[in-house]
Order: sequence, then C-alpha cells, then structure tokens
Amino acid sequence: MQENSKKIQKQLTGLINHIRYDLPGDRTEVVFLPYKASMWDSLESVWKAAVSDEQTDAYVIPIPYYDKNPDGSFREMHYEGNLYPAYVPVTHYDDYNFVERTPDVIFIHNPYDNTNYVTSVHPFFYSDHLKQYTDKLVYIPYFILRELNPQNRVEIENIKHFITTPAVIHADRVIVQSENMRQIYIGVMMEYTGNDTASRRYWEEKILGLGSPKVDKVLNTGKEDIEIPGEWLTVIQKPDGSSKKIVLYNTSITALLEHNELMLVKMQDVFRIFQKNRDEIALLWRPHPLIESTLRSMRPQLWEEYQRIRDQYLADGWGIYDDSAELDRAVILSDAYYGDKSSVVELYRKTAKGIVIQKVYQSKIQENFIMASQVNDHENRYILSKQGVLYQFDENTRGFTALKVFCEDTGEEGTYKYMELYGEKIVLFPYRTSRILFYDLANDLLTDAIIAERQSVYRAYYRYENTVYLIGCKDKQTADRKVDLQTLQTQAMPQWLDRIHAQLGLEADYNLTMMGIGKLQIIDFKGYLPLTVPDHIAVIDFRTEEIKVIKVGDRGIRYNTVCYDGNAFWLTGDKTCIVRWCDKKSAITTFENFQPTLPDSKRSKFMDALFAKSVYWDGYVYFAPLLAQEIVCIHTESGALRVLDQTEPLGACFEIGLFEGAVVAFEEVWNDSCCEKVICHSFGTDIEFKSLNEEYQKVRAMIGEKCASAI
Repeated sequence: MQENSKKIQKQLTGLINHIRYDLPGDRTEVVFLPYKASMWDSLESVWKAAVSDEQTDAYVIPIPYYDKNPDGSFREMHYEGNLYPAYVPVTHYDDYNFVERTPDVIFIHNPYDNTNYVTSVHPFFYSDHLKQYTDKLVYIPYFILRELNPQNRVEIENIKHFITTPAVIHADRVIVQSENMRQIYIGVMMEYTGNDTASRRYWEEKILGLGSPKVDKVLNTGKEDIEIPGEWLTVIQKPDGSSKKIVLYNTSITALLEHNELMLVKMQDVFRIFQKNRDEIALLWRPHPLIESTLRSMRPQLWEEYQRIRDQYLADGWGIYDDSAELDRAVILSDAYYGDKSSVVELYRKTAKGIVIQKVYQSKIQENFIMASQVNDHENRYILSKQGVLYQFDENTRGFTALKVFCEDTGEEGTYKYMELYGEKIVLFPYRTSRILFYDLANDLLTDAIIAERQSVYRAYYRYENTVYLIGCKDKQTADRKVDLQTLQTQAMPQWLDRIHAQLGLEADYNLTMMGIGKLQIIDFKGYLPLTVPDHIAVIDFRTEEIKVIKVGDRGIRYNTVCYDGNAFWLTGDKTCIVRWCDKKSAITTFENFQPTLPDSKRSKFMDALFAKSVYWDGYVYFAPLLAQEIVCIHTESGALRVLDQTEPLGACFEIGLFEGAVVAFEEVWNDSCCEKVICHSFGTDIEFKSLNEEYQKVRAMIGEKCASAI
C-alpha cells in the first residue's frame, strides 16, 4: 500500500510541476476551492505537494454552498471554513479577490454547478465562471467510482451522469482515479461531444488518470495518527480496557431515494441487531453528509421519520454517530465496512479490509414480490424476481443471497422475466424492453444485445438448443421473434398462437393460456403447451416450426401445467384431478382420489387452476400449489397421491424445481396486500430468504478472519 501511495504522490507532484512549467513566471499561485469539509481529502495531497514547493503559493478557500428547495430555488447558505484540520490554513472567500489575483491554477472538486437537485455552490464559483480568472482550471472528483471494464456498455451507462458534468466540460484538466477510468471518461465524453479524431485528441490531453488524493490520504494515515473523540472511546472500549471491533455503517443518498420507506425499515433492523450485540462490536454510523438536504428537497415525506430514527440512535448512546468532515478517520479506524454501495466502498477497498453490502430487500420483500424465473446448474440455483433481483440459493446456509439488480426506467415491474444458463452466463430475456442481458457470474460483468427497434412487451420465451423464441403480446403490437444465442441475430417468426386460433376456429381475442405461457415441456425436438381450450394442448415441432393442436381427454379441463416423466405426460388444470397421457399409446388415465385444501376465496383473477407448475424427480411428479394449498406428489407407476408434510396451508407457489436431490417450491407470504417474504419449501423444511441476522454473522466472521470483500 505504501508503494501505491508514493506512486500517487509522485504523480500528483508531477502534475503541479507540469502546470508550473506551462505557466512561466517567478512564482505560481494555486487556489483550492473545496465546498464540503468532508470532501477535503479529494484535494489534500495535491495541496500538500503545492505547499511543499518553494516556488508555489497555495491558498485553501472554502466556498459557500446552498441547500435547494424542491423548485430549485436556494434555501440556507452553508460555510464550513471552520471545519478543516488545524494544519490547513484557510482563507475566507471574501478576502481573496479573484479579479485582481487571477491565480495561475484553480482546483475544484464539485462537478455539478447548477445541475444538482439538492445543493449548489455559490454561482460565482461555477466552473464556467471560474475559467475567466485562471489559466488552468483543474477538476478532481470528490468521489471514487467502481472500476469497470471500458467495454462494458451496460455498467458505463449507469455512471454517465458522474462524467457528463459541467466541471468535466469546462475544466482545462480533469484528474481521475486510474488509467482505466480515464479511458471510460474519454469514451463517454466523445459520445457526448463528437466521435472524431480531433475530439479524441482533445479529451486524451485533457483527462489524466493520475489517481485519487482520497486514496493517498487513507494509505498515508495510520490509527496512531488519529485523534479519537472521548465520547467515541466510551463506545469502543470494553470494561476490561480492551477495544471492540469497529464496523463502519455507511448509508447513502442513492439507497434512500431508491428504497424510500423500506430503507428506513432496514436501518431500524440494523440498529436493533447491532445494539443487541454491542458488547462485542461497536457500530460507527456515518450517513452521507447531504442526506438531510436531499430528503428535505426530494423526499420531504421521509424526513420526519428519518430524523426520528437518527435522534433515537443518538439518545440511546450505544453506537457512534459520525457527521464530521473526517471520512478518512472512519475508514482508518474501522475494522470492516457494512452498508450501501457508494464511493466510500471503492475507497474502502484500498484498505484491504472486509466489505459487506446491505440488501434492503432482504429486510422486507418489496410489494408484489413474485418469483419470475429460476435456473440451476450442478452447484447453484438462481432465482429471478419480478422486480429484477437475481438471487443465489446457498445449499450450506440454506439461504438466499441477492447477486444483482437488473432494472430499467420503464415505470413498470418485470423488465426482465425469463432467464436461462448459457455457458458461464445467465441470459435474461426481455419482457418489457428491447434488450437481452448477459450476466457473467464469475466476473460480475454485464453486457447486452438489442433485439428490437423499440421497447417491446413479450409474454414468454421458449428455448430450443441455441435458439430462443420470444412470444409477443398482441395487444401491445409486439411481434414474435427468435434469437440465435451464438450470433445474437434476430428475425421474425410465424405467429404460433395465431395458428392455434385458426386451427380451432377461435376469435382472435380468445385467451389461450391461463397463467401466461411460461415454459414449454420440450421432448424430442417438440414443445408441449397446455391450453385453456378444454381438453386440448398444442405441440410445436422446433425442426419445422410447425404447430398442431391435440385433444387430450374429455373432462372439459382447461390445462395449465404439463410435465413429462420419460414415458408419459402429466397435466393439471381447473378441475380436481390429475391426467396421465401417453401420446405413444394414446392412453389417458385420470386420478381423482384426492381432495385438495382450497382457500375461502381466489387469491387473484388468474387463480382458476389448482397448481402453478410441476416437475418430475425420482419416480414422482410434484405439483406446486396455485389455488390448492399443498404441495402434492404422485407416484408415476402406482398413481398413489401424497401431500407433503407441512404445518399449515401454503400460499401460491409460483415456481417449483429440483436442487441437490430435493424438490423446491417457492411460496409468497402476504400481509395486508403486501408480500412480506418468500419461503422455500423442500420436503416440508421451510427456509426464509437470507435474513439480516445472517448479514450480521457475515460481518462478524469477516472481522474475525479478515476475509476479503464480500461483495
């Protein structure tokens, strides 16, 4: 770490020398214009390099900033000149005449000028205005971004708003954290201003990947250099005089704006668990310094409850509350990081200490949470929720961990609803979008491919070998498509459902499926699709792409599930029976020797059928409940029916499948029209989603073992 720190210091000193030589004269006057004292670490090592040079006069001039009202007007003014370290001489902004002094170089760390919704520096200090008073305006970001692959278009899209800012546009030099990030900045700004040789040359000369002073500050400071406040010591020290392990709990603006009330619930859960374990671990809570301003401006309905939670934490006195300007102190003093994804995480990585990211939706499942799709290989099971959260099932802990959140600004749930494993990647097929996503599990790398000219709505997908068939939604005027997963080429295909309507003489608006289409049962190049046309299923031949309708039975059953056991198909629908159909022998057997438990009323408009899905394993077919309230299995040879042991009736299990020699079904638990949790049933063993307490256990293990980042 020391070697990296010296490298950064050498590069930044070189920057000062480079600027001085570009600006001939006896002395060089350099001005630093921080606005938040907590962000001073993004400039400090450059300032130290400047003051150490005998030919340079360096001035630190903290500038005023304003909170904003929801309409964008200015509210309170803030000036933090009295919050800087004692060794930093501060000049008041009224005592420095920029018009007369015209400093050789001005350093800034605020990129937004008037484009921030929450705060604004005084307009005099906007980057386009400052250019009038200096030959060199240099911008260094106050944040550190996660290092990304410059070819990863999806991830880069998520950070563009950090790059296309007024300071990047107006500054003469932009100093970023790495050469890798420099290439990303250059690529984004070329898209923004013009993709030609002259534009590339301009941005390559302007943007320098010299490193971040924030990293330099942390790596050059040890615990022995930190002055710990007395009130902190009362929390940190044990009765015997030894010190507890310290966990830095960081809450971000982004998480609050994204999760709203759920984030407040999560914070209370965190405080409850750490308070319970306060004898062994000291919690150091450091909220983002602009949370109050942000809530007042953008989420005023959350401010009162947030304030109550904060005040209760302060009143209880069992933990540390750090709203100081010294972020580096919290990073250096703590033994582990726990909290939201933010630029603090990227800084914390440099310390080689452990990191655990909190999962807000593990505290309380979002409203209307529904399992959308699941896949498994020989070692892991992956589940995609309707909200676009990808979970991994852990066989050892019997819990679920959120791996990735996939979402787009569509205003609706279900941007991605279907997925498959393709090689080492999870492929997410569009539901309300125009893109396919490829998620590399090993490298946490996300790429995409455009499959339609505009946002489209797809009802379902079928995969056959390396081809995926996407079924469009007629009322959204979305055409069926097929996609070659190897070449990513797409083309239109015949409308299979239209053919079924034509074969059966049905009206075009007749709903052929009860629960949406879902997955086909694919056997020997053919896909078998249950239909709501009584006693009928459809069979698709993937080799010819032809489709035909077959009559199965005469009981008037509107089928919605189909499963194959190697010899025969098992179908269920809206009647209290299970149908065994052997297409080779044209033999049909109906099993009615069971009476399922039914709820007092239907759970939704879709629930006309007893079961949601089915799966075959080891001589039995298992049926996940929809309107029924039990997991039912039937022996494929004897026809004996059995209800799996359970302590109480189940809710709707939208998914069922196999994992490590067990049948797993997923149930929603509802309360007051809100889904509170999803439970995994494996032969009667109920396993809730990974709990907050398990997150805490991960933090404990990490502190004790000094394990690597848990992200």
